[in-house]
Amino acid sequence: MSRLTILGTGGHTLPVVGNRALMQLIGRPDNAAWEEETIGVDGRSLDFDCIAGCKRTCETALDWAERAARQAIAAAGLYAAQVDQLCLTTCTPTHPRFMADASELQRRLGLRPATVVSQTDGGCAGLAKVLQEVQAYAHCASSRWTALVVAVNDASSFLSGGHYRRVPGAWLGPALFADGAGAVVLGEGSGPRLVDVCCTVDGNPPRFGFRGAASAASANAVHACVLDGGGLGAQFGAGVRRTRKWLAERWGMRARDVQRWYIHQANYRVIAGAITALGLAPERVPYNVHRIGNTGSASTLLLLDEDARNGSPPATGPIVFLWVGAGMMEGGALFVA
Repeated sequence: MSRLTILGTGGHTLPVVGNRALMQLIGRPDNAAWEEETIGVDGRSLDFDCIAGCKRTCETALDWAERAARQAIAAAGLYAAQVDQLCLTTCTPTHPRFMADASELQRRLGLRPATVVSQTDGGCAGLAKVLQEVQAYAHCASSRWTALVVAVNDASSFLSGGHYRRVPGAWLGPALFADGAGAVVLGEGSGPRLVDVCCTVDGNPPRFGFRGAASAASANAVHACVLDGGGLGAQFGAGVRRTRKWLAERWGMRARDVQRWYIHQANYRVIAGAITALGLAPERVPYNVHRIGNTGSASTLLLLDEDARNGSPPATGPIVFLWVGAGMMEGGALFVA
């Protein structure tokens, strides 16, 4: 069984687009104040020029994922050939089929052909499923195991083509989400180790999550997705409470013992509600959603990378990750010294 600790992190975000410019683009200028007042977001990371109505660059989510991955490998002091496993999680892949994004990322990074490669779409909670998989492989490994985990979100794809204008209710996706990629390398080392991962899936949530809006008449509208914002808000608090309780009961974990809580950055208001409901110390709960928006499954890895870059990563633990995502999937992870 291999010990899994955080060896290195990486992150990539795009220029920030303000609320007014984005709401003007999607035809809801009166909602600019709503963005800040209701969900606590001042702007979002986007590779999109709202004035020109097109992407700023020709880059894709794969490019952002590659940057974050290379940073994490370098921070870990490793070579690509030392990576045993690559896990990519995204609900906005550049290539929609055949796990093509993960395969292309493997090629770009120069990983070995024998590297275990997988691609997961678990929405904003994709890391719960991914870390379960990493933990299982590490448990069965006969020697040390090194895994590269990458999460990327491409909200600009919701804007490209203007599908959100033609599909009723599809405006909320681009109004909430942001572009970004985060990465972490897990392997043998000092510091807090991964001891447990929780991942649950409920296939019958009431109108919760994304619904594909493509139809026979509009086969290209694959990026126009309808999000039930009310369902998201109602489920988020309940989801993080369930996962927090599960980890606490299994490990006797008290809230005051946890050094850092990395909670999915859905929006600032629901995070503030979770802090109150769980009785957490606010200074131990970092957030960036107010600055860069909801970067999907990448959000907690971007928080972790920000801590690392600021020289304040948790050294002795414990640290906890909590995720809730469309599907409905929820889960968490516990690292202890």
